[in-house]
Amino acid sequence: MKSSKNLNKLLKFNNPFIIGDEIFHLKKCVNDKNLIGPNNYIKKCETLLEKQLFCKKILLTNSGTDALEMACILANFELNDEIIMPSFNFPSSATAVLRCGAKPVLVEIDKETMNISPDAIEKSITKNTRGIIIVHYAGIACDLKKILKIARKYSLILIEDAAHAIYSKYGDQYLGTFGDFGILSFHQTKNIFCGEGGALLVNKKKYVERSYIIRDKGTNRRAFINGKVSKYKWVDIGSSFIPSSLQASFLFSQLNNGKMITQKRVKIFKKYNSFFQQLKNNKVSLPSISKNNAINGHFYWILIDKNKRDLFIKNALSKNLELTSHYEPLHNSLAGKKFTNIYSNLGRSSFFSKQLIRIPIHTDMNEKKVKFVISTLTELLKTI
Repeated sequence: MKSSKNLNKLLKFNNPFIIGDEIFHLKKCVNDKNLIGPNNYIKKCETLLEKQLFCKKILLTNSGTDALEMACILANFELNDEIIMPSFNFPSSATAVLRCGAKPVLVEIDKETMNISPDAIEKSITKNTRGIIIVHYAGIACDLKKILKIARKYSLILIEDAAHAIYSKYGDQYLGTFGDFGILSFHQTKNIFCGEGGALLVNKKKYVERSYIIRDKGTNRRAFINGKVSKYKWVDIGSSFIPSSLQASFLFSQLNNGKMITQKRVKIFKKYNSFFQQLKNNKVSLPSISKNNAINGHFYWILIDKNKRDLFIKNALSKNLELTSHYEPLHNSLAGKKFTNIYSNLGRSSFFSKQLIRIPIHTDMNEKKVKFVISTLTELLKTI
């Protein structure tokens, strides 16, 4: 069976899944003539997420980047502070730290998961280290047991970047709820989306009140809305981090179907994993997933010879299958060389970033499309 004939259209890497009732909620939001928050669809989304994730407090933001910036402000990162993060990462973690005047410190990843290495974290701790930002790559949990132990040992703020990882778990607890703060992304490329959007998970009560002030441009507007003050005033630093209720009305539909979306994606993820494990091709490396941790099926990745990757992706495209690479390690970027500190060799991040291939998972992928991906990969893997 020739995989190139299975589908007439390109199977894209990303294909946003529309539930169907987003328009209903958008129309309701417009008809209510209340397009700013927080006591409308923004509050509905926050309350729903708090129940779903068993989180103390969640604040919607315009993006995952906004949530990271809020977390860094709440953590009081400042000049001369060093914040450890993986080099294999999107720039938002680094830019959020830089905007506080602090310094990102880039460290190595674990070869089995592409997540930050706990050993690399500890080796890069100095007298100036104030925090750690971890990334749960592809919705697969970092080694939180070791990382939490390190954070407690050195009294460090822990921020979980769970942009890929909504509804994933470490043990029986949702990712994003372990650290002082967690962040989610609702960008169009994520499992749950509203075009652009994000959320800050505040896991310690002492940060809650200030988080509202920072989100509301540094004002005590929430106290005014709740009738505690007659006028709201400028009381702290902050920015316009709160989204429009239009975004939230779209997101509400997605969140209401979060369980169904996750189940569909996990099913596809497991089919890919079973295929590659049965293949037993020693030229392909696969993600390592603990049976004790629940994944969310964000995407599936493999590693192949860096000298064959670009051709592999090109050949897949000729067969109507879009595969993609991913991050350029931050330490190799122009800004990374200018703005960050590095205390160890980052060769593994550079090496693996040149080998990585991401395989599409869509919520609306049917059995035919999954078989098409697997049959196409079967053909292509014979060439490496």
